[in-house]
Amino acid sequence: MKQTKIINQEDFIGVRLDRVLSKLFNDYSREYMANLISQNLVLVNNKVAKASYRVRNNDEIIVDFPEIKTLETKAQDLPLDIIYEDDDIIVINKARGVVVHPAVGHYEGTLVNALLNHCTDLSGINGVKRPGIVHRIDKDTTGLLVVAKNDLAHEFLANQLKDHSMYREYLALVKGVISEDKCQIIAPIGRDKYNRQKMAVDLKNGKEAITYVEVIKRYNQYTLVKCILKTGRTHQIRVHMNYIKHPLEGDLIYGNKKNILFENGQLLHAYKLHLIHPKTKKTMEFEAPLPSDFSAILHNLDALNSLDNIPDTNSLENRIAFEEKRSLKAYLTKDYQHYDMKLDHISFLNIKNGIKTIEMRLEDEKRSLLAVGDYIDFIDLLTNEIIKTRIKKLYHYNNFEDLYADFKDKRKLGYCDNQTANPDDMLKYYSKQQIEIYGVLGIEIEII
Repeated sequence: MKQTKIINQEDFIGVRLDRVLSKLFNDYSREYMANLISQNLVLVNNKVAKASYRVRNNDEIIVDFPEIKTLETKAQDLPLDIIYEDDDIIVINKARGVVVHPAVGHYEGTLVNALLNHCTDLSGINGVKRPGIVHRIDKDTTGLLVVAKNDLAHEFLANQLKDHSMYREYLALVKGVISEDKCQIIAPIGRDKYNRQKMAVDLKNGKEAITYVEVIKRYNQYTLVKCILKTGRTHQIRVHMNYIKHPLEGDLIYGNKKNILFENGQLLHAYKLHLIHPKTKKTMEFEAPLPSDFSAILHNLDALNSLDNIPDTNSLENRIAFEEKRSLKAYLTKDYQHYDMKLDHISFLNIKNGIKTIEMRLEDEKRSLLAVGDYIDFIDLLTNEIIKTRIKKLYHYNNFEDLYADFKDKRKLGYCDNQTANPDDMLKYYSKQQIEIYGVLGIEIEII
């Protein structure tokens, strides 16, 4: 549809063409009009003009507006964690595993699908596949992002991204202990030369990338950090932290795949969002709590960090003495909850050396939680090394005779490998009455 305007207003004389058009057609943003100009859909005095053209008196401007395409992306009734909403913006707390907009391999189940079901008045600047999307976060990154409900709001927010008046603060758990309290990573980022689906630091051809990092808490083998982006390159935090040899925990693309605490994606959360509202021009700040899976990992690490009274283990005697007393903690992980397991007569070295059946004394409520397939993390109190295991089989003993039979014939209780198989040895650890009242639970595990 073509529309014609004749310039006869003094306020427009000498002003850039794209700016004038955004005033003449105030339902459209300046960026949208600039896109029309770049597609040769705007003529000035029957000639193609540039966005920088300075308008003159009596100029005839013809704008050929393209037909509005119906959104191809379908609406889906999916959960949305909405932090804030008004007529111009929506602030969303995105869950892990949710793709922001449709793309190859992800045409449904995205944040955009959910937004289209929630409201129809989203900006169209980014096209039919990304209505309202001003900025993105990765599929397995959680946290805050803002969505524009009209083009004017979209343009205003996009400009804030460019001048950094809108920004997010991230929390990330990284491998290793960062010694500096604060640091700044300045390293240009471009496409990985060997894997075009990844990004990498490219000192020669990469684009400027700057990340501010502040240590929040140090653990024995990990560091919780706050990151603020001065630039917004793809995967910037993940690339930069890997570049300084502190990859994000759980990042299977850029990080170290050994000794992984979390297997469902990088532990990176956009917890704080600062912006200026496009209509009221007021500064707004939003916060989103850590997701439960991230919090559970920190809870585990806090338990490790609180360990004290660990003896000097440089001598073999001290090492043996400590292992005999207590060398191991274990945590059952179930539905993102962590339960402290009490272990008897089993050391970390036993598990590492291949003894895969253990015995646990558990309270009734914890015992009822255990099931084949559950995960148990074993933590060495001397080195804080972690071995991740999965329950393969469960053995329940409610009388001494059955327990002794397995002890003698099948050797299922691995801690007994160095013991002689006779009833007297068994009764050093159990009384028949204790077994009948509390029972004994044997767990066969596999290291994963």
